[in-house]
Amino acid sequence: MARKSTIGTNPLDAVVPMRRDETKRVKPQAEPARATKERVTFQLPIGLIEKARDVVYFSPGLTMASLMEEALLAQLERSEKKNGKPFPSRAGAALKTGRPVKAA
Repeated sequence: MARKSTIGTNPLDAVVPMRRDETKRVKPQAEPARATKERVTFQLPIGLIEKARDVVYFSPGLTMASLMEEALLAQLERSEKKNGKPFPSRAGAALKTGRPVKAA
């Protein structure tokens, strides 16, 4: 048994005429593959976090993740420019953990 539409007709159909090319069904295109992402956790100064939250709050469409991704990418590009070339791959070597050791 066919299901009956509960929405009814679209009231805008009377106001906005349908163009001829809209009458044909468009095949949904496959969504592009998303880059694999990984969660990274680290601590930042509270003032910096609050400033970032303010920027995101007052910027429609911006998220904390996208802000951090853009900022990190910009900093990495600056570091590579200062280095004169891209940094070599660490080939899976683990980073040092714990508190940073201050040079004397």
